[in-house]
Amino acid sequence: MKTLNKTDLKVSLIFTAIGILAGVFLGLFQIDTIKADPKQMEIVLKQLPSLELLVVVSMLQTGLYAFLCSFSGLKLARKVNLGSPMIESLFYKHEKKIPIIRSGIIASTVIGILSAVLIAFSDKFIFQNLMPQIKPSAGYVFSPVYFFGSVLYGGIIEEVIMRLFFISLIVFGLNKLFANQGNNSIGTILINWGAILLAALLFAAGHLPATGQLLGLSTITIIRSFVLNGLAGIGFGWLYWRKGFEYAVIAHMLTHMVNQLILMHILY
Repeated sequence: MKTLNKTDLKVSLIFTAIGILAGVFLGLFQIDTIKADPKQMEIVLKQLPSLELLVVVSMLQTGLYAFLCSFSGLKLARKVNLGSPMIESLFYKHEKKIPIIRSGIIASTVIGILSAVLIAFSDKFIFQNLMPQIKPSAGYVFSPVYFFGSVLYGGIIEEVIMRLFFISLIVFGLNKLFANQGNNSIGTILINWGAILLAALLFAAGHLPATGQLLGLSTITIIRSFVLNGLAGIGFGWLYWRKGFEYAVIAHMLTHMVNQLILMHILY
C-alpha cells in the first residue's frame, strides 16, 4: 500500500508539472486575448494589479486540478479495473519495454482525426451559418501559445480530469449503487457506457464558460458545445475503457494538432 501511494504521488506530480506548464501557455494566451480588446483589458485591470497575475492563477489552478484528479483517479481506476497500461508498465511494474497496443494506436488515430474533422467542418459548414460571430474576420491566425496550451491542457489534463478521474469515479459509484449488476458482463458494459456518456456531458458542459466568453451563451452555442465536445468525449471515453488512459490522451492531443495545424488552415 505504501509503495502504491508513493508511486501514485510520483505519477501525480508529473501530471502536476504538465498542468503547471499548460497553465503558463493558457495564461499567456489569455493575456494576448485581453490585450486585443481594450474594453476587456480595462475591466480586468480593475480586478487585478497586473495581467501577468493571470499566468500565476492559471498555473496554480491547472496544477491543482492535475494533482487532485490524477492522485484520486489512479486509485479509483484500480478499484474499477480501468487501466493505464503504459503508466502501469513504466512506474508500477518497472518494465523496460513499454507495451504498445497496435489496435489502440489505430483507434486513437481514427477517433482523434474524426473528432478534429467533426469539430472543424461542423463549425465551418453548419454553425458558422447560424452563428456569424465564429467566422474569423481576417482568416485563421495560428497561435503557438494557444497550440501548446490546448495540446497540453486539453490533450492531457482534461483527460486526467474527465476520463481518469470522473469516469473512474462514476463507474465506482455505479458499482456501489448497483452492486449485483456490475458483476456480470452486461452490467459492466451498461455501467461503463453510462459513465462514458455522463462524463462526455460533463466534458461538454465544462466548455460552456469559455464558449460563453467567446461567443455568448444562447441555445445554439450550447447545442454546439454539447454536439462537438460531447461526441468527442464519447470517443475518448471509449478509448479509456477499452484500450487504456494513454490512448484517450493520444486521440485528444491529435484532435487539437490536426485541427490547428491542418484543418483550420484549409478551411479558413
